[in-house]
Amino acid sequence: MFKLLWNKLQTTIWFIPALLSLAGVVFAMLMVNFDLRANTGEWAWLDVIKIGTAGVRQVLAVTTGAMMTITGVVFSISVVTLTLAANQFGAKILRNYLSDWHNKIVLGLFVGSFLYGLVVLASINSDSDVQLPALAFLISLVLTVLAIAGLIFFIHNISTSIQADRVIAVIGKSLINSITNALSSSSEQADSALLREGWAIAVHGTSSTSVCADASGYVEYIDYDALVKIARRCQCAIELKVRPGAFVIEGGALATLHASGTVSPPSAIDVNRSISLGLQRTDVQDLEYAMMQLLQIAQRALSPGINDSLTAIACIDWLSAALARMVELVPSEYLTDADSRVRLRIQTLDFSVTSGAIFDPLR
Repeated sequence: MFKLLWNKLQTTIWFIPALLSLAGVVFAMLMVNFDLRANTGEWAWLDVIKIGTAGVRQVLAVTTGAMMTITGVVFSISVVTLTLAANQFGAKILRNYLSDWHNKIVLGLFVGSFLYGLVVLASINSDSDVQLPALAFLISLVLTVLAIAGLIFFIHNISTSIQADRVIAVIGKSLINSITNALSSSSEQADSALLREGWAIAVHGTSSTSVCADASGYVEYIDYDALVKIARRCQCAIELKVRPGAFVIEGGALATLHASGTVSPPSAIDVNRSISLGLQRTDVQDLEYAMMQLLQIAQRALSPGINDSLTAIACIDWLSAALARMVELVPSEYLTDADSRVRLRIQTLDFSVTSGAIFDPLR
């Protein structure tokens, strides 16, 4: 489940800016204390600051206010970009924009610079006899320069990220990587007959018990390792009835437990905890999700209102590359425990059904 949590944090717009903002506040406190303890006022190379206490306060006030103003502009540009992307490619594509860490680092740099300058400004005493935090002030100027450079990069990145070819390429590469990670290599195909035989032995002479969902929603993530451990602990076999991306209705079947009469099957609560349900589909384990994203872009491009055949062809190219990768791999339908006993049977993607679901709507 940690992988699912990390994926959700990556697709939030606040996580990285919040970390950088906290880092800016902590770093400002450390630098102000370092200035006071190290007596940096005696350092010769810091004599470039000749503007005095009033000048330093004024410069910090101007730069800090400018950082907050630019932060508002950056957020406004981001909202406009998300709106254009949703209208052009569909709402499901927004998840890819939210996972772009470049823009979030720039946002965090602006907010962190603002908070850093605010803390340094608050630490300066109006009394001219008190030592100025000269080093902390110079670092604030450096952060301001970096924020301006980040603004230029942000404008470049945001202008290229809404190009159709780049959006399609990012989704296509993510799809191919997901297929590679989710499916087994063709060298394991020889063991499929042994695995089927092992499953037949595991369920022979057992009684079946259905596990129902305790809520409605999309299957976001299935912890296969946890289910294998549960089956091994209870000396039973588990057959999943759903796969990532499927919509489950409350009370619908999630899995079937196969256990002998002398063994108590695992509780439905343990099985439900290993299957995460959410409000929307994710690309953590759901291979169909990225395929449907490319399909949605291609269908919009072929609509009479847009009529962009080149974008549709680009989607077909990446879908073909994903299916070609899928042919080279074999879905692993059975999972074994540490003793090489088959404990879990999962739902896998069928190549013919998948290819039909992709290309039939386009045809």
